[in-house]
Amino acid sequence: MPASKSRRGASQSRRSRSPKRTIISRAKYSPKIVVDTVAVPKNSKSFNIRVVRDDLLKGGTKQRGLVPLLKDLPQKEFVMPAANDGLGQVALAHSAALLGKLGTSFVAGRQRESKATQLARRLGGNVIGVHPGYMTVRTARAREYTNKRNKARPGSTKLFELGVDDPDFEKSLLKELKLAIPKGFRKPRRVWVAVGSGLLMRVLGQLWPDAKLIGVQMGMRQPITNILDAQRAKNAKIYVEENYKFEKPTKDRPPYPAMASYDAKLWSWIKRYGQEGDLVWNVGIDE
Repeated sequence: MPASKSRRGASQSRRSRSPKRTIISRAKYSPKIVVDTVAVPKNSKSFNIRVVRDDLLKGGTKQRGLVPLLKDLPQKEFVMPAANDGLGQVALAHSAALLGKLGTSFVAGRQRESKATQLARRLGGNVIGVHPGYMTVRTARAREYTNKRNKARPGSTKLFELGVDDPDFEKSLLKELKLAIPKGFRKPRRVWVAVGSGLLMRVLGQLWPDAKLIGVQMGMRQPITNILDAQRAKNAKIYVEENYKFEKPTKDRPPYPAMASYDAKLWSWIKRYGQEGDLVWNVGIDE
């Protein structure tokens, strides 16, 4: 066989072995945000707020930043300790599945799985329950699992912290949110957000640096200076939800779809301390 054909054949062989690049349109994982106007009753009157409807996304807000991040990472499986009633496991499962990859979450083992865990499974995720279910145990099991997978197949698996609290994810999410803001959108003066790890609150603070941030902590307790730098924290406020444990759903539901154990708990605080024109970031829904 002539040398030129031999070289061409080798080149074709190398191309056939190279991995295919996944192409997914931004409209599929991070479309323009949808904002609804909602009336909030207060005494005999009412005031209007704006609500970002990321409950319309299967994986909620975090899928916006996760899909492009996971797409550019070489690993095929992504692992994370997760809250049973949190949407992190849903976002990871859906985002990985969109790319033909696998999202694996470690939750506390329960006889009856939460709605969020069931949804994560339906969206293609791998969810592993552990006993005892302390977060320290979930984190340790997730790390052991990742190490075992990488020992069998080096470089195949990546571990994320709880809530995907990762600097690269934070940058990715901020970039996608900037691109998702529609033309004519009025910058908010005050922004409400449910607080778990605090990553989304931090990202929204970078997105709208002049806005007052108002967070409601649902589970994890941490000072505001653990979430925001000292200067940004001066124009922020955190309330702590004490009436409900993190996994317990609220009975005081807003007039828009919201996760009963998470974003929906903002509603009672908004009715007390909200103001005309406030923006509420509704992260997602578990059904």
